[in-house]
Amino acid sequence: MKYGLNLAMGAMAAMAAVLANGAELHLALHDDAKTLDPFLVSDESAETLLYLTEGVLIRVNRLTQQPEPELAQSWKIENKGARIVFHLRPGVHFPDGSAFTPTDVVESFHRLLDPACTRR
Repeated sequence: MKYGLNLAMGAMAAMAAVLANGAELHLALHDDAKTLDPFLVSDESAETLLYLTEGVLIRVNRLTQQPEPELAQSWKIENKGARIVFHLRPGVHFPDGSAFTPTDVVESFHRLLDPACTRR
């Protein structure tokens, strides 16, 4: 399963340039995702969908191994690493049109750190 997922992710990454030119990507999954909650994902279909649709604050560039901004426009590490201040990219919206706000980030971190919301 892991090999297939890695192969699929590699193929999708290779198609990014084509998709940037207005092409469409059609993807067939073997089964329905059991959840799209990123904290509860445990199946390959849901993981693939989240990879294609979810954003992160900072992404690690696989070639350079350096952090790069995504939803965070920039960030500053303070207090010897005890605090990170994120500056969010302006104009980001959820699919329903609502704005992506600092409150969304705080709620995500609270959920991430909540032992009741365990991820695999």
